[in-house]
Amino acid sequence: RDSSLKNHIEEQGVCYQQLLTRSEKLLQKAGALPEKNPPLQKAMMWGAIQMETLADASSEHIAEMMINGSTMGVVEMTKQLHRLPEASSGARHLAEDFLSGEQRHIDRMKEHLRHRRAHSPAFAVWAPGGAGGGFLSRNDSGGPKEVFRPSGAAGSHGSFRIRL
Repeated sequence: RDSSLKNHIEEQGVCYQQLLTRSEKLLQKAGALPEKNPPLQKAMMWGAIQMETLADASSEHIAEMMINGSTMGVVEMTKQLHRLPEASSGARHLAEDFLSGEQRHIDRMKEHLRHRRAHSPAFAVWAPGGAGGGFLSRNDSGGPKEVFRPSGAAGSHGSFRIRL
């Protein structure tokens, strides 16, 4: 396994923990309590990750999953910042730190995308289908392999939630 990828993911976890601690302090200062992620949500996220890595646990695929997850977090946080211009400066600063941290993590994960095997063709095609379609690519044996299917549901980025 790629120890560099593992280190990058662990560093991202430390950053999330630091943001979580800061968000809890902001909430405490405002006299509010942080929301807990429901255990079912955590279990579903864990299961989804297990399914995603069952067929392809390569460093490149894991990096791609991390980039996709971070990108969803950036999009959702950016929407919240635009929807809540009256949020406190502390909450806005925390959200902006999250966004800049996610961009750093995305850039670091991109380093792991260069490990594509030479015999594995790099292409994707949109294939309409049941739940709105998905992007397909060819796997090493030449058969189709689904790499992305939009869920249609608003997902949670994961480790913490900031209410602005």
